[in-house]
Amino acid sequence: MRLGRRARRGPGWGRNLPLWNQRTGAVTWSLLAVTFTFLCGLVRAQGPAVGYVYPPGAPAGTTVEVQLGGYDFTPDLQFFVLDERVKLTVIGTAGDDIMLQPPFWFGPKSRVGAMPIPREVSARLELSEDLPPGPIFWQVANANGASPTGIFIVGNGLEVQETRRSDRPQSLDSLPVTINGRIGRIAEVDRYRFVAPRNGPVSIDFMARRLGANFHGAIVVRDSDGRKLADAADTEGLDLGLTVAVEAGETYEVAVNDVDFRGHRSYVYRLSLEAAPTVVAALPAAGERGETQTVEFVGYGVATGSAELESVMREVRFPKDSARSEISYRLETPFGIARPFPLFVSDLSESIESTRVSGDATRLTPTLVRGAAVTGTLSAPDEEDRYTLTAKKGDVWAIELQSRALGSRLDVRLQVVDAEGKELAKSDDTSDSTDAALDFKAPADGEYTIVVSDAILAGGGRDDVYRLSVEARRPDFRLTIDQNVVIPLESVTAETKPTMSVKVQRLGDFQGEVALRVEGLPDGVTTVEDPKIPIDKNDFALPIVLSEIAGSFASHVRVVGMAGVGEASVERIAYAKAAGNLAPRSSERLQTSQALLSYTMKSPVAIRVIGRERQRAVHRGTTYPTPLTITRSNGFEGPVVVRMAARQSRHRQGILGGVLTIPPGEEDVLYPIFMPEWLETDRTSRLNVCAFVEVADPQGNMRSLGAKPKSRITMIMEGALIKVFHKAVDLTVKPGESFEIPVQVARSEKHSAEAAVQLEVGEELAGMIDSEPILVPVERDEATLRVTTTTHPELVGDYELKVTVTTMVDGRWPAVSQTMVPVLFSH
Repeated sequence: MRLGRRARRGPGWGRNLPLWNQRTGAVTWSLLAVTFTFLCGLVRAQGPAVGYVYPPGAPAGTTVEVQLGGYDFTPDLQFFVLDERVKLTVIGTAGDDIMLQPPFWFGPKSRVGAMPIPREVSARLELSEDLPPGPIFWQVANANGASPTGIFIVGNGLEVQETRRSDRPQSLDSLPVTINGRIGRIAEVDRYRFVAPRNGPVSIDFMARRLGANFHGAIVVRDSDGRKLADAADTEGLDLGLTVAVEAGETYEVAVNDVDFRGHRSYVYRLSLEAAPTVVAALPAAGERGETQTVEFVGYGVATGSAELESVMREVRFPKDSARSEISYRLETPFGIARPFPLFVSDLSESIESTRVSGDATRLTPTLVRGAAVTGTLSAPDEEDRYTLTAKKGDVWAIELQSRALGSRLDVRLQVVDAEGKELAKSDDTSDSTDAALDFKAPADGEYTIVVSDAILAGGGRDDVYRLSVEARRPDFRLTIDQNVVIPLESVTAETKPTMSVKVQRLGDFQGEVALRVEGLPDGVTTVEDPKIPIDKNDFALPIVLSEIAGSFASHVRVVGMAGVGEASVERIAYAKAAGNLAPRSSERLQTSQALLSYTMKSPVAIRVIGRERQRAVHRGTTYPTPLTITRSNGFEGPVVVRMAARQSRHRQGILGGVLTIPPGEEDVLYPIFMPEWLETDRTSRLNVCAFVEVADPQGNMRSLGAKPKSRITMIMEGALIKVFHKAVDLTVKPGESFEIPVQVARSEKHSAEAAVQLEVGEELAGMIDSEPILVPVERDEATLRVTTTTHPELVGDYELKVTVTTMVDGRWPAVSQTMVPVLFSH
């Protein structure tokens, strides 16, 4: 992001460290180049992790090239997509490590945890035309383990990618449109400009946390006069949606940033704009299968086109198809067709909360054959809605209370009380949602009251909707498994077999035996013959049998359970919880039937930091050679690569670890760490490293194995050995002209060496300006950089140019200082 001419900008440092080339007299980028091929954490070598996809979405029926971002990527990485309608083709190897670019946090914020360092792999996604809008899951695995799932979104309309330069707003040609963007740096604000096609509402949907991007978005909408029309912040971590009223032909700007103005490569988002109202609730929230239902749609601009909450009535036909549990309804209005809104398709008797005197209870009349459901609202923060239920002793009722699953903000709470008001059962949150659910077994014949309330007292609007369903709990069972099943090969012996955990949830009065079948096992892997979960047992360790030639690999498998329930023999698929969505509406939308079975190997290398956690005094702007010891075992004699870890304990402020290859036979080494000149002296700086080796698995395949020390490298900062200052004042340059930047080099008494001065040109100005590096001898402290420019049409406005001076300490380790030179390019 380019800031204004007089704006203050934090010090910066590229992803490479400069070294002086004695042969050519130029600055090169070799030994200390930060190319993190392998990443790991602090306590033990861990499996890879997926971070993001960019662009994070694309329409069904298209083929899109993406960057798969993640951590701990290795050359032997396997990629998986959990939907057979999507074809993933890797078209490149993992690129360089992507360092967080300046500005950096200083002061209290510099003590927070550091963001991980990603690498990206180019890939092609082919999306089938029959893919519905929504998420698809992907994940990776290697010989160190397997990742949780990540998310890519399938869309259904026009999509564009963020293509802005600097702070200039990106113009959008038409609406509706979805922008795939990223908040890549601290303090970054992305801006988009559009012209309203007609009078009425424009609805904006912001998706970040639903993609797995761990930040909270903020949106500001302004008109052409700079007047603020909307200002929204995702303080709850549920992503954002808002609607503004616009006038035809007028220009508007939408600004997007993180609420704390953070930024990172993984902060991807999807911003959708549509010249139409937005629906936020429906009463009822579900319709009976095969029936036509009158539905009240609540939303912004649905009745009059204003940016106000209002409602309209529509007749909706719900499908008979027994396989359909949800439909996407698009409300048509004179002000545009609203974005799809989900409605449930139900086999229950569906109704709407009736008008009643406050405190009175509404009767529910579910039968053992058919249950009942009611959609209601909480019209005040402290309101309680009550429903009576008649039950016989021993009846078991499944009671479910949804609100977040409907898109509502309520944190619903569910209670069951008897005729005397005694609480018999309660539920606040389920394991994966703020919605509530419980099974209630009636202790006696009589009437019971179900109490619905809001735990956070947020109710009060027509859009504060809930759906309460009650139905008889019939005998049945559910199976759950872990989505990641990791088996260390070194733990497998003839006497011990690895296992896969399978849990059974017994519903109603089902207590029978459950037979298991595992589908998709790779060659050389089986289970014991005829595995069964015994009667009355809920947890089962399913043995996994490996042949002697099994290597380290990963494969998706599916577990199916079979049992007799009543007079029928039924099959139930085991489901696992998928990861990635940080703002799920319901647990059902996080389920997958595919578990990733992966096998790992142990590294034959140990790495030790000499001095462990002792503080080392290091000069600002210098390279610190850290003493390490490498120990090889189990007959391994090969090379070892030591690198900076992906996950650090603190905000790094630009600290860079080198890439060091240790030849066979060497044990004691010096690992270079560059400490930027702007590091604070009132805090310690720490760095985590890890070591990687190539080892053959039992099948002869070469695998990359990681290890890390038990301690961090700890440093405390002292004054710099060299500083550079510029003497340029109010530089205004016409494109195509040359200009000069006078600089002064100051050296400490402790350091005297020849200095190389150069202008660093970033991607934004690449090909537009150029400058030859110069040498400043020891006896001199002043020099002048000559800069040439082109007449490129984009070379206009305020820029800050980076001037870098580099010297060598002990003839080996770089010491670096930088200064920023403001320049105005004007035609």
